[in-house]
Amino acid sequence: MNQRSTISRKMNSIKIKVNNIEINYFKVGNGQQKLLIFPGALGQVDDFKPLTENLDREKYTIYIWDPPGYGSSRPPNRDFSPGFLYRDADYAIALMEVLGINRYSMLGWCNGGCTALIAASRAAHRVDKLVVWSCNAYVTSKDLEFYETTRDVY
Repeated sequence: MNQRSTISRKMNSIKIKVNNIEINYFKVGNGQQKLLIFPGALGQVDDFKPLTENLDREKYTIYIWDPPGYGSSRPPNRDFSPGFLYRDADYAIALMEVLGINRYSMLGWCNGGCTALIAASRAAHRVDKLVVWSCNAYVTSKDLEFYETTRDVY
């Protein structure tokens, strides 16, 4: 059995209604510390499957989600109009509320890192730790142009 099929077998995809949109996520582990992982631009939950193999599942419960329009959280199609990172942050916070999780850490890369920064600023009382990498501190009009030209690539 190859590594990819081993990883896929150990993760369960779940859909849950958040603010009238079905959000896809994976839950891995049963630990006390909760982690919410944010995918990057054009990313999806599958991007983090290898990472979950190296985290202690007895210490952590890991939630990896597809924001609206990403991966299996469709419909709707991805909306890159101004404010999309803020909307994603609100969905991330709402997802954890729907799941009944009050305290958690967030990990995000690329746009997911930007979204995690925004979510942490909006729900600081819920955040234990924040880890981001390869993300912007702000989004420029050129970034928006890039998102618009690449949104149908995936």
